[in-house]
Amino acid sequence: MNRMIVQQFINQKLKAITPDELLVHAKKYNVSLTKNEAAKIISILKAERSINVNDDEQHRKIIKKIGKEVNIHLAKKANQLLNEFKNKL
Repeated sequence: MNRMIVQQFINQKLKAITPDELLVHAKKYNVSLTKNEAAKIISILKAERSINVNDDEQHRKIIKKIGKEVNIHLAKKANQLLNEFKNKL
């Protein structure tokens, strides 16, 4: 699949995801997440105009915010999962 199409799909999904959907994904990847934490993470993601998974600077900024505003354990896990995802692209 074209990399640009994948990027557009990711942006659309991240802008539309709900806390309940994020909880489903968290469970699938064995990440312990509360609904409140999911809502905070989504608000961090939605604060970005667009998200480019290949932008390492933006990646660090988002992970740092999650660590500061939600919790460091979730930030580390999110970082790990994002890196795995990026390696598959």
